[in-house]
Amino acid sequence: MTKAPRPGKNAPLHFRAEEKGTSVPARQGLGSRLYGALFDLLRLQGVRTVYGCVTAENAPSVAFHQALGFREAGRFAQVGYKHGRWLDVLWLEKPIAPAGEPQPLVPFPQVSQEAAAQVLRRWEEARP
Repeated sequence: MTKAPRPGKNAPLHFRAEEKGTSVPARQGLGSRLYGALFDLLRLQGVRTVYGCVTAENAPSVAFHQALGFREAGRFAQVGYKHGRWLDVLWLEKPIAPAGEPQPLVPFPQVSQEAAAQVLRRWEEARP
């Protein structure tokens, strides 16, 4: 049995639509709200760009990320192996803050609790 990674220890995030093959329009579903809150929290830490990797054939995931503003930054041919076959993996990127002079990353425990709470309240209120 494999132990699940602890949160914050390079654990990838995975979101699935309620039914396989459906995609949730941007800013309408849980995944969009989770990503929105995550991006806002990352901005508080000084992150300027976020990245994601999805298999190229996963059209709902690609569409979901594109609807959130991600663009393809690269394609890795046949590097993912799933269900007995090799798959291309897309590297996606999305700027979430303006470019500028690099600053040290603010560790999450050092982010203002009130600012983080405001972000979470804002996205909780954004429920459809």
